[in-house]
Amino acid sequence: MKPSLKNLFFISFVLKLILAWITPVTLDEYYYFIWGQYLSLSYFDHPPMVGWIMMLSQPLKTLGEGAIRWPFILFSHLTLLIWIQYLRAFVSSKALFWFLAIALLNPLWGLGAIVATPDIPLVFFWSLATLFSMRVLRDGKLSDYLGLGTALGLGFLSKYQIVLFLPCLLILIFQKRAFQKLLNLKALFSVIVATLLCLPVFYWNYTHDWASFSFQWKHGMAGKYWKWYFPLEYVGTQLLIIFPPFLYFVYKKSKACIKDPLFPFVIFPFAFFFYSSFKGRVEANWVIMALPPLYVLCIKHIEQKDFRWIKQSLCVWLLLLGLALASIPFSRTAPISRLNLYEAQKFEPLLGQIDLSQTYLTYSYQLSAFLTFKTGQLFCKLPKSGRIDHFHFIDQCHEFPEKFRFLTEDWSNPNFSELFPGYVETNEVSISPKFKYMSVEKR
Repeated sequence: MKPSLKNLFFISFVLKLILAWITPVTLDEYYYFIWGQYLSLSYFDHPPMVGWIMMLSQPLKTLGEGAIRWPFILFSHLTLLIWIQYLRAFVSSKALFWFLAIALLNPLWGLGAIVATPDIPLVFFWSLATLFSMRVLRDGKLSDYLGLGTALGLGFLSKYQIVLFLPCLLILIFQKRAFQKLLNLKALFSVIVATLLCLPVFYWNYTHDWASFSFQWKHGMAGKYWKWYFPLEYVGTQLLIIFPPFLYFVYKKSKACIKDPLFPFVIFPFAFFFYSSFKGRVEANWVIMALPPLYVLCIKHIEQKDFRWIKQSLCVWLLLLGLALASIPFSRTAPISRLNLYEAQKFEPLLGQIDLSQTYLTYSYQLSAFLTFKTGQLFCKLPKSGRIDHFHFIDQCHEFPEKFRFLTEDWSNPNFSELFPGYVETNEVSISPKFKYMSVEKR
């Protein structure tokens, strides 16, 4: 790297570590941290990679809650390095610098990377698989095939969206008339490696009635309801995340971009989730793996004279992001407030009211994860309360106590004698304006 590029790379890495350290931890992150404590071959909500990475985060908790994100920061920065390495053969150091600036300021891929999510390893392994695909087309070495299979297998352990990589790759092979790249022994080795790495997820689903596959399919493709504005919401949200000037640069060089081997890895994910938006609401982050190749296309094919527009666009983008970040404490309706950086605050008053000598069950996996993280003692969730989650699969939570306190919201009044025959409520105590516990025992 050139000095300016290297400086931006390492300074941004340190800044992200600091931002992650001081930014409030979300309830989902508390939940993923519990995955790292109670490891599994896979999980109901997602494949296992986020939990396995959180296993590395366990000792970092002593440095501060936000430090549990640091392994994810490393993954996100290594993703940048993959694309810098790829672009080096096509563009100048100046163009690499502006690519890095674009990537760091993107709300999801850049700033969003300070929050630990399954998207971070997904984007890393998607990017790695893309790089190996380019090498397979160019050189066709056995090491490239094995690298591709490894990246796809580990990507499947990260998030199920990695399956969209396969049609992208097939489109690329058809586009380049490179069918011989599929019909050889090295391609078979690639498939074998990918399949072996996927086995933990398939085995877990096989032994749990395919629960995770079914949940994700219903969540992503079999929506229970649809509104006419879902496709418009999807398109509008993606335009805001991508920022229209960058799409204009790609459009301006559309002929060159369409012929570029990266094009299928951009267009297919966006098209697929546009189709999905006619079945249900599409969350903004579901297309995150298509953002890196999109910006790479922009930088590869932009003309030198257009760099000034890149600079001006980044200034406007930075201003908008600054306003959005500043709005978080003041507006629950602000778009960026969906990061839910302050959602855990509602549980904070409970910490001073918990008697750790008693057995508690909670009404939600978020509360169970929060209390388990904060106290270091496992808080299981009450069976039949809320949807299925990882607490349903923790062995220690399978033992239903004969006497416990049920921690719930103030308005909730479950009928224990009906839900759990033989159990009755003996007492009810309000412990905060929004929460109470109900003493329950078996009689």
